[in-house]
Amino acid sequence: VKPDEIVEIQGHRVSAEGKEELLQRLKSGERLPGELERSSVARRFGALFVDGIVFVLLGVVLNVLFLGSPAVLPDQPVNYHMILIQSLVSSTILLGYLWALHARRGQTLGKMAAKIKVVNLDGSKISAQTAFLRAVYYSFPQFALAFIQIGMFWGTPSEVGLEEIQRRAAQIMVLNLIFAAYYLASVILALLDRKAQRA
Repeated sequence: VKPDEIVEIQGHRVSAEGKEELLQRLKSGERLPGELERSSVARRFGALFVDGIVFVLLGVVLNVLFLGSPAVLPDQPVNYHMILIQSLVSSTILLGYLWALHARRGQTLGKMAAKIKVVNLDGSKISAQTAFLRAVYYSFPQFALAFIQIGMFWGTPSEVGLEEIQRRAAQIMVLNLIFAAYYLASVILALLDRKAQRA
């Protein structure tokens, strides 16, 4: 195509023959050649769901390793030290999972299943440093909760009554709700940012 046959429309250079197609795509909001395809909310939810299943299964394995049972039952004697160590181990595994998989291929297992990938704005692979910062952002609430629980329960003598334990557990539940709001804020921001879908 000769330079004098090129037209520019909204920052896109196109030949005179391709002008009509470009205008149609701009009007319909269809993805243009060279643009990244944004993943849908359903795909993102699907990826989170698969990753959630992975971590539920991991939780069961950690329960068996640390507590000797797949789940903590109400009438079961509780070893608070083991629960706290398990919480810290679980948080560390989450950080490593998110960091390693995003740094290696831009995808967790859930994202692989949903066929979506985390990339830079120009479509290039994210760096290990970016992957680490993402992992810290997403695992921060779990680490914070683990350290708060350690502070609340580590030195708890066996003589502490059930009422005190229940009071502390209620405080942990409130913190869980606060950290859930932290994640929800990211989801809402990504949904509101229709163009880039970034939290």
